[in-house]
Amino acid sequence: MLSRLVLQAVVLALFNLIGVWSGFMVYAIVRGSDQIAVQLPIAFVVSIVTFLVWIAVSTERFPRRFRVHSAGEWCWIFALAMFWSAAIFVPVHYLTQGYLTSFSNVRALWQFQAAANLVALGIAATLVARRDRRADGSADVPQNGPRAI
Repeated sequence: MLSRLVLQAVVLALFNLIGVWSGFMVYAIVRGSDQIAVQLPIAFVVSIVTFLVWIAVSTERFPRRFRVHSAGEWCWIFALAMFWSAAIFVPVHYLTQGYLTSFSNVRALWQFQAAANLVALGIAATLVARRDRRADGSADVPQNGPRAI
């Protein structure tokens, strides 16, 4: 179970960082605007969309033991992604910029992740639950039981 959660959390953290980097690249091109106004929406969309694509592909391609099975597991992925993003971001920043990033940058990343990952994980959990219900054949059963005519 732990390997499944770590895998999903690392992937989510990487997609968060790719989203932030993508937003920064767009900001670097347009430069005239407020950085946050440009970077944040792009980072949000890229992060969420790439993770949802990953979930769609991984649930089809990987064995069932690698899939997320419960709400508690989604919560662990949320928490672990926060750890992994900082664990990846700080050394990458140091290697590319030559100095350690400030804690305020890590805190800003965590604030971004809190919002983006709540959305991404909420949608992913819903999609996986629907797919599992369809695969089990329970999607055809009405939620409130049979209707009386």
